Amino acid sequence: MHAPAETRPPRHALPRSAPAHARGSALIESLVAVLLFSVGLLGLVGMQAGAVQQASQAEYRSMASLLANSVASQMWASNRTASTLQTQFASPSGSAYLLWLAQVQASGLPGVSSANSTLPTISFSTLAGGGSSATARSQATITVYWRAPADTQSHQLVTLVQLK
Repeated sequence: MHAPAETRPPRHALPRSAPAHARGSALIESLVAVLLFSVGLLGLVGMQAGAVQQASQAEYRSMASLLANSVASQMWASNRTASTLQTQFASPSGSAYLLWLAQVQASGLPGVSSANSTLPTISFSTLAGGGSSATARSQATITVYWRAPADTQSHQLVTLVQLK
């Protein structure tokens, strides 16, 4: 009996080695792909951080607006004569102002209750009557200040209210 002949695959089915100039290109392509993915991922993280910061700023502006509207509503519900408004709501010593100041400081608005912050203010001016009414009206200027922990300067919201 004869020994079985060795079977070899045809020559065209054998794997070919890459030419010398193409060796290592898969490794370089993989490294470039990882680099591009990393840059994209860092960009997404940066956008997320910016979105969180903008959301916090929007929350602070909304809270300041709510506080200013709260005191404006109290003014509208009170006796709206110029002298009464000045006595009750003018900063820094009006009785209604002091109650509102305590509310602002307890609100959680950042930097309001710290020693180096600017306190919210309410000031009044008298405007001449206009249109068909000659009755003078008062204009209140309500300013709320705050400073977020990462901010270097204070922000402010100014609200003007005309009371007749």
